Amino acid sequence: VLDVNILPMNCMAPISPLGRFGVRVALIVCLLAAPGVVHIGKVLFLHGGKFTGRTSAVIGTTGMIFMALILSIVSSLVYPFQCQLHPNGLSTMRGDDGVVCWTGDFVSDHERMIALSAVACLMPFAYLSMITRVVW
Repeated sequence: VLDVNILPMNCMAPISPLGRFGVRVALIVCLLAAPGVVHIGKVLFLHGGKFTGRTSAVIGTTGMIFMALILSIVSSLVYPFQCQLHPNGLSTMRGDDGVVCWTGDFVSDHERMIALSAVACLMPFAYLSMITRVVW
């Protein structure tokens, strides 16, 4: 799992669980976008901006990163769905006991994390659909 809790982010300012989850999603997006940024820079500076015929390297690199880390990426993105029930009847997130799950309040951290997770889960689904299209 791509765990950002090991980074001492609270030393500068207090960060909410929603902020920590947002950083986790942003790190995943940056990890997957980095080969594209490097590729754009390389083609612009070394090949004069002629992108035709040079996309296979960046597609292969991004696919390899996604394939190697697909389990970590998906488990990090479904993090808000992992709740545990307590004897008092409340459910809290497994990784962050301060976040109460499924309160029904649409402005709570958990519901916002669920919304962000649902949107971010489109990345692995898009990757798997592209793989299915190529193989089919």
